[in-house]
Amino acid sequence: MPAILLFSLDSLIKINLEDFRIHISHLLLIIAMALSAISTRKWLKQYARQNRTIIFLLIYLSLHAFIATDLKTYIVVLSYFILAIMTHAAIFTYANKINFNLFFKRTLTLLVATGFAQYLLYVVFNYQISLGGLSDTYYIDGGSIANRMRGFFLEPNWYGLYLASAFIGYIMTTHEKRPSTLLIALSFTCLYLSENRLTLYFVLLSTSIFFYEKHAHKIQKHLLITVCLAPIIFLLALTFSDTLSGAAGDDRSVSARSVTVLKTATYIEKNFSLPSLLFGNGLSTWGEVAYQENLSSRASPEKSKTSRDTSESYVVVFELGLVGAFLFFLDFYATCNMTTKRTEKTQMIILVSLVFCAAFYYPTFYFMMYLAPYFAARTYCSPRSELRHV
Repeated sequence: MPAILLFSLDSLIKINLEDFRIHISHLLLIIAMALSAISTRKWLKQYARQNRTIIFLLIYLSLHAFIATDLKTYIVVLSYFILAIMTHAAIFTYANKINFNLFFKRTLTLLVATGFAQYLLYVVFNYQISLGGLSDTYYIDGGSIANRMRGFFLEPNWYGLYLASAFIGYIMTTHEKRPSTLLIALSFTCLYLSENRLTLYFVLLSTSIFFYEKHAHKIQKHLLITVCLAPIIFLLALTFSDTLSGAAGDDRSVSARSVTVLKTATYIEKNFSLPSLLFGNGLSTWGEVAYQENLSSRASPEKSKTSRDTSESYVVVFELGLVGAFLFFLDFYATCNMTTKRTEKTQMIILVSLVFCAAFYYPTFYFMMYLAPYFAARTYCSPRSELRHV
């Protein structure tokens, strides 16, 4: 549990390598997986059996090595997904040794403490914590980003996504126990100060469902999924509706995504053949093509080829095609159906929807390997009954 708990400190304990940054927790998990592999191989079969959609995705991404334009860049980008799988597999393997409710509670406490520490340093002393090789000018000149709570994460969006995932996990594992009112209130406060509208929406939804289920027998699954996917519908409406996009013209966050979506869609229409539409342009090709074709304002020759964009959704379609997008959606749907227990099921739907929707607002592909709360919740809701009773 210490290894997955340390993910809450994010950039404070990352090691910088060339074009790549690895978390100390990943090194600890690699050691744990190596020890497990030496003692027994059963964990691999069990993990593959319980997480077929992830294995399908790994095979599909591995096959993209044949169409990669830069093998080094491809390996770096693929490693993001492999490390995410290793994080999940490690939690899955040692699940019987993890008190999940305690993990989520301690994670939230650590996120709240580091969030207020960073935020008060800025508000009171006008001091920006600089991590990951970034200077304080990155935040001072970053517009609204300077005023948002982010804890020890590089970006407020990552802090909000991690905190929201841990919060939903905490609610999910609090069945017969009374959740801490103070911890819930502080979590809401941190999300509000981080100005994460998307994650705040899902946290409010999760909390409402938690108290609603005390008085109602069940909630229609498809109705819940529709409510959870509403942010995607909202973004698409803003993108393709001239009236709505005009009304949101002053919102730089929305306009940046909308413009890139339209540019990418136009590029795919003009340059993609049927095979490339189905299977994509190749994993790791976005950064270079986006710069050459002026698809995104974030692309530049100074940035790494491995960089993603403001939103992950159109990057996935560009790189992995409709087949890759379908496999991610298949994993989303399979995870929503992972558990039959009503209380866990509704919260799992909310959590996996949060991560799925985040792909339309954040570059989540390279952040998945840090989302220990998400993988812990997936493991907790595994059909194997022994994992749910610590």
